[in-house]
Amino acid sequence: MYTLQFNAAPGLSPEGVTVDVQDARTFNVSWSLPRSQQNGVLRSYTVSLTDAASEMVHQYRSNSTSIMIRELVPYSTYSIRVAAVTVATGPLSEIVYADTPEAGEERWLFIAGLDIGTVKPV
Repeated sequence: MYTLQFNAAPGLSPEGVTVDVQDARTFNVSWSLPRSQQNGVLRSYTVSLTDAASEMVHQYRSNSTSIMIRELVPYSTYSIRVAAVTVATGPLSEIVYADTPEAGEERWLFIAGLDIGTVKPV
C-alpha cells in the first residue's frame, strides 16, 4: 500500500509573530507553526525584515520557530513578516512593527504590533 502525500506551499502563514528587542542592534523574532494546511513537510521559514526609512528588505532563513537578527540600525523602525516553506513558500504573516532604541535604552517587547511594555536593562 502506498500513501500519496500532497506537497504544495503552506496554505496559512505562521501565527503569533513576536519581536523581543534585545538591544539597539538586535531583535529576537519568534512565531508559532501554522495551525493547519501545511501541505507537506515544513522545511524552513523565511523572515522578511524591512527598514522603514530606506525601504530595504532583508531576507533571513530559519530552521526553527525563532531567529536572532543582528546588526540593525539603532533608533530605527522595522517591519517583520514570516512565511513557512515546504516545497514552496507560503503566505506571509501579519506585519509586526518594532523599533530599535538608542544605544543603552530599555528593551521593548512587541507582539503583533502591540506595545506590551519595557524591561529595564540590568
